[in-house]
Amino acid sequence: MAKNIIGTITPSQELGMGDSPYATGLLIIILLASPLFVFTLSHNTINEELRSRTIRFVATKTSRENIILGKFLGTLLFWIVCLTAAVLLITLFSKSFYVSELTQSIIFVAYFIGLTIMLSTVISKTGITSFLGMALSIVITALGLWP
Repeated sequence: MAKNIIGTITPSQELGMGDSPYATGLLIIILLASPLFVFTLSHNTINEELRSRTIRFVATKTSRENIILGKFLGTLLFWIVCLTAAVLLITLFSKSFYVSELTQSIIFVAYFIGLTIMLSTVISKTGITSFLGMALSIVITALGLWP
């Protein structure tokens, strides 16, 4: 463990998680669970609309890029609301608002939302997207925890 002038650096500080046990707990939960939650809840954003042919109502009015961007921003807004609610609940106990941790969490989740939308666009079957998304979330999480 590294030392600074004041004293020792805690493991949570070493990982960039701050001093608060509340923020550290939230970030650990987000690192472990959010890939699985994002892939599970959002795996069929595009391919389900293609399968049910409901995308034809939107596709005539706007471009493909706008459809993908709208799906991404809509899903990201959902997760921003969920993460902000979690941080606000933690704020009640810790008496401080963790802006940097919230921002880091939103950026982390945005990566998985983009990956999910890409898989949903490339793969046409929702079952395969769901399975591949869950498998990828477990593999990426395990590789991220690799020492």
